[in-house]
Amino acid sequence: MVPVPQQSHGMWSQAGEKTSTGKTDARGLKVMAIIFSDRREAGRQLAGELVRFAGRDDVIVLALPRGGVPVGYEVAQALKAPLDVFVVRKLGVPGHENWPWGRSRPQVYVS
Repeated sequence: MVPVPQQSHGMWSQAGEKTSTGKTDARGLKVMAIIFSDRREAGRQLAGELVRFAGRDDVIVLALPRGGVPVGYEVAQALKAPLDVFVVRKLGVPGHENWPWGRSRPQVYVS
């Protein structure tokens, strides 16, 4: 979900366009959902927004498994940037482990 200022009133339903959820976040911003046909399309559209970072030596794309990898792949290809996968573990709500409330990553030391 992407928060959008209250004065933005858009209601589209085609893939890749904004659709109002009718909700507001804690800051009073209208929450909009952006619908994509698949994760690769989402990555291509995201890459279009990040084109100013293309070809830079100081850019790396980090993707979270599982759903973020196809998105990250498309972004990395478009920006001609290296892609790496950032492995994390889902933290579940006690008693309801399938309800995610955060992520953690193991400490990794490279010498």
